[in-house]
Amino acid sequence: MKIKNLLLGIAYYFKGNWNDIYRSIKTNDNPLPKSNITDEMIENLKAFTIMEEDKYPSRLKQTDRPPFALFYKGDISLLKKDHILAVVGSRENSDYGKECCNNLLKGLKTDTVIVSGLAKGIDTYAHTAALKYGYKTIAVLGSGIDNIYPQNNRDLVDKIIDNGGLVISEYPGLVEPEKENFIARNRIIAGLCSGLLLVESYGRSGALNTCLYALNFGRNIGCVPTQVGKNSNCNRLIRDGAQLIENSSDVDTIF
Repeated sequence: MKIKNLLLGIAYYFKGNWNDIYRSIKTNDNPLPKSNITDEMIENLKAFTIMEEDKYPSRLKQTDRPPFALFYKGDISLLKKDHILAVVGSRENSDYGKECCNNLLKGLKTDTVIVSGLAKGIDTYAHTAALKYGYKTIAVLGSGIDNIYPQNNRDLVDKIIDNGGLVISEYPGLVEPEKENFIARNRIIAGLCSGLLLVESYGRSGALNTCLYALNFGRNIGCVPTQVGKNSNCNRLIRDGAQLIENSSDVDTIF
């Protein structure tokens, strides 16, 4: 069985769960009958790439637990662009966070690609601002490639793809958006980027989790300052050495 067919079959069997896929490969325990995935079936399935292929991004391959397979819709070549900026932040954003996200993404390098997680809040505003200002954008899902979450962003996904962007997931088909999938999704956002902008974040959050992944991967981090007394992760990271971001020129220096 071809390695690509095998990986696709295992990814579908284990619903994209990295640990289960790894265990199956490491122990050479193939749960599939040899005839389970054929070339004809491959052609009828959604597009995907594996680590052995040239179109798989080297930046992501060099991180901790890179996905064995990535399912996608749109322009897969965006994954290998030089200037990829991750933009993350609170789902329950303030008007200040929304305004900063919109203003800071205006006037960046012309070849900038914005990557985020399609969640409500800052992620959504990051994708929307990218489209508004003519940048390509990549949405990384925490659910199956055919199961857009949140559903309110279905139209946004269509706009991303129609404008030359990309939607990717390590989860095939209609895999449900489980909490642990979003945590795992964050490492992909951090791994794809050449720098990360944290717009707004408080307490324990997925955005902070993405920042910690990015730091572990050696990425530059920039943070938008927040009013004192707000339990702001941005302010704490700035205090600890992250770059203070006040305008789009500042953003350009982190990726």
